[in-house]
Amino acid sequence: IDIPHQDTAVTFTGAYLGTDDPLAGQRVYLYSPSGGYLGLNQLTDDNGRAIFRLPGQSFKIRADYLGESYWSQLFQFQDVAVQVPQGAVDLQVRRGQAGLAAVRVYLFSGEGSYLGRYALTDSDGWVAFILPEGIYRFRADVEGAQYWASDVAVALDQTATIEIDTEQ
Repeated sequence: IDIPHQDTAVTFTGAYLGTDDPLAGQRVYLYSPSGGYLGLNQLTDDNGRAIFRLPGQSFKIRADYLGESYWSQLFQFQDVAVQVPQGAVDLQVRRGQAGLAAVRVYLFSGEGSYLGRYALTDSDGWVAFILPEGIYRFRADVEGAQYWASDVAVALDQTATIEIDTEQ
């Protein structure tokens, strides 16, 4: 019995302000239409793509990113995209009116789980994160002390501006 197979490309991107930025190095998983995991997964390349060689039946893809799962539509013998709706957070770490440079700012879920990402503030104390829609927490570590920002909601194509003042 000859069962035809075809290479199917999965593209995993983050959508922000009309652009689709590839999400490289992320694992994507193959599922049946009823939601059963089929034991196949791939890492996305630098272009946010992974290739599966599949027979002519329906499948769907789950892609995990920053603690959330994103699903494709059902597909059969066609390339498929999984897109993450994103917004931005601009955060300033300061002491009084002065921005603090080279401070590590850590990203947490709204429930308080560390999401494995941090960034350093620039010379004026600012750092920017592009993130999926959701609720997040941020922590800045300054001179051995930890300072937390209030929870922030990230919405599609919106920018939330928050601060962490280490004088308070």
